[in-house]
Amino acid sequence: MLRLHCSSKRGVNYIHSITSSVNTLRLATVLFVLSVLFALPANAKPGDTDKSFGVNGLVTVALDTTTQISSSGVASVHSLPDGRTLLVGACFMALGGMNIPCLARLTASGLPDLTFNSTGRSTSPRNGFMQQFGTTASVLEVGGATSILGVDTRYFERVSAAGQFDPATNGLPTHPNIFSWGSKSILRQGDKLIVGGYCLLNGDYPNNSMIVNSGRYCLLRYGADGAVDSSFGTDGLAELPMMGRDLSLVDISRVTLDTAARPLAAYPCAGTCVIRWTESGQLDTSFGTNGIARFPIGYSFGTFNSGTSAVLVQKSGRILVTGGCQDGTGSTTSAVTFCVVAFDSTGNVDPTFGTAGLQQMQVDSALVSSYSTDARVASDDSFFLVGYCTDKLVGQAPRIVKLCLTAHNSNGTLRSEFGTAGKLVFADFKSVSPRISLDGRGRVVIGTECGTYPYLCLLRIHGKQSRFDLDNDNESLSETDAILYLRHLLGFRGAALTTGAFGTYADRTSATDIATYLSTPNPTYPNCSASIVGAPGGPQAMLDGIVLLRAMMGLNGDAVTNGIAFPAGTARTSWVDIRAHLNGNCGMVLN
Repeated sequence: MLRLHCSSKRGVNYIHSITSSVNTLRLATVLFVLSVLFALPANAKPGDTDKSFGVNGLVTVALDTTTQISSSGVASVHSLPDGRTLLVGACFMALGGMNIPCLARLTASGLPDLTFNSTGRSTSPRNGFMQQFGTTASVLEVGGATSILGVDTRYFERVSAAGQFDPATNGLPTHPNIFSWGSKSILRQGDKLIVGGYCLLNGDYPNNSMIVNSGRYCLLRYGADGAVDSSFGTDGLAELPMMGRDLSLVDISRVTLDTAARPLAAYPCAGTCVIRWTESGQLDTSFGTNGIARFPIGYSFGTFNSGTSAVLVQKSGRILVTGGCQDGTGSTTSAVTFCVVAFDSTGNVDPTFGTAGLQQMQVDSALVSSYSTDARVASDDSFFLVGYCTDKLVGQAPRIVKLCLTAHNSNGTLRSEFGTAGKLVFADFKSVSPRISLDGRGRVVIGTECGTYPYLCLLRIHGKQSRFDLDNDNESLSETDAILYLRHLLGFRGAALTTGAFGTYADRTSATDIATYLSTPNPTYPNCSASIVGAPGGPQAMLDGIVLLRAMMGLNGDAVTNGIAFPAGTARTSWVDIRAHLNGNCGMVLN
């Protein structure tokens, strides 16, 4: 069974309501009195571990003597909208010798979530040997492949929000054209369910003989009733045919959806290729060449020979493919680097990204190879890659393995303010398959195997520092930063500005320093206007102060702007425009 070990460091008081009165003096008095309650956990800089999570940013997930973690380790990590985290792993059952899904859900502070199966963890009752797992964004569906008498078949389970496995979803209907299956992805497309992975179709090989790591990439779509959706592809099945070489399940990325709900997947093709289907499962001939876009890098420049780890879609429509590039001539003893290639929404290589569409980086200069295993894009189109660094070249067994992470601007360049010039290396984590997620505040959550078998670990790291992090603790919160901003605009200075308005790890605590910070242009956010709403005459308490406070409280839409009298000439009076400015120009993460 899973046991979660961590400690809770402090209690937190939250504000439940704040008046939206337009009376300046009354509002200032209320805010001054209530704000002395707030002291929220945070940290110092992007790339630092989040000390409000577990113990110094780390939570260890342990397994008892009857259940040990298998080599497949962490399958996926999901950050839920309310701040909780769900870890999906593969557990090896000592009695019976089989892999099954193990789930653990944690609170926002890293404690076991006791509303999830009463213990914070849940284990599938299904027999079989699990090879791969996939989960939906809602984290209530888990799947993979089970090997029965040497034949791989689909595997699917639905898990309730309370952590109970539903026996009614013990598998999905078979498709008559599929002989063998290895699941790679499970995701929702509206009320439909798409399952993607490696497959062998009837007739692919004589007598349907099993050939390891050979076959096609297939998508199956199921309707809300769990039946095969015959309107998708051909009778519910869409496929990527064999392209002159057999495809390993490891080679192919997990499937994702673009902004128009069209499925995308990537795979190595003496370079890297992306295939796009239409929403209904047909090859999208408007994309690339007959639905396939290719980044034409040869062995002399580097190839995604180590496989593709993820496909990301930015809000701009740009498509990113992450993985590992071989340096040199393609020799089996070449070094490998973190790689990202970019395509525009029509399948052309995007020359505005990186160098001619390619961003390539060695993460740890002391180790010769870096493999990216997962990636996530943030709300402002910046993104993160996670993987491992090793001392060995391709074709050699590694002796040293470290967890590696890189942070990128939307155009692929490394974010200089994150970690060490955009890079982080952790020597204490030995996994070769770490997974990544981003929570609602832009924090990075990494699931990985720890250095001591058989533990799994969750690591939470601050991802980005906004312009309105006034106390410099890497959190932009209504309880601290919005209070400081509003008091400043109301003319409070000295102790009246700062009393009770700092996070636990605040690093800017002088009223003078805060005033200087607000009046000095920020080189990280040069386009973050002094006035959030862009009103004539500069920022004002009853305009910018109220908007920021409401936005940081989690309000959105008209709830942010109601009752505010915007003067003529104000640049941003709608929530859509205000949010776009705060997210795009000021480094905030607002939904």
